[in-house]
Amino acid sequence: MIKKINFLKGIKTLSKKESQNINGGISECRRNCMQDFADCREDGHRHCLNSLRVCTSSC
Repeated sequence: MIKKINFLKGIKTLSKKESQNINGGISECRRNCMQDFADCREDGHRHCLNSLRVCTSSC
């Protein structure tokens, strides 16, 4: 279906940054915080949620 949409006349594809702005995309800082949170949880630490809150507040 996407291939069919791309062939339509007058369709402008958006850059990654443009689509993130439209879709309320996550900033790189917040994405890194979430990845650190996931890694922390996988390692079994208990401070992960607090660390996530501190990290996202600094973004």
